[in-house]
Amino acid sequence: MIDIPIFLRGEDLGSATKEAPAKLVILEVEQHRGDEKPYVTKKEVIYEILVELNKEKFIYTPNNASLRNMVHVWGRDESQFTGKVLKAWAVWKDVFGEQKLVIYSAPAEMETSKPKKTDAKNFFSKTV
Repeated sequence: MIDIPIFLRGEDLGSATKEAPAKLVILEVEQHRGDEKPYVTKKEVIYEILVELNKEKFIYTPNNASLRNMVHVWGRDESQFTGKVLKAWAVWKDVFGEQKLVIYSAPAEMETSKPKKTDAKNFFSKTV
């Protein structure tokens, strides 16, 4: 059987909450220019993270808040993220006038304090 990962959706996390999150194991990190993707995005760089959740593989495209969490704990070198564990949960949010389950994540070892935006300085402007 061919194992083709699908994009991780909030529904895939089941009943995970910030207090009782799901665990995602990072298998691989890829970055792409936003204009290379078949969907519309305003981001210059898109990070696609291959993760494992309950023995299934998914492609996770983290939002900026989740990326800041990773940078805050692990640094800016995404090649060092492989093998690390994220805690993940989904929250209903208004996205362009529509309610959607938005996934948030943070390194499993991260404390509850919020990272400063300066921790991710230059991370999002990397060239591909």
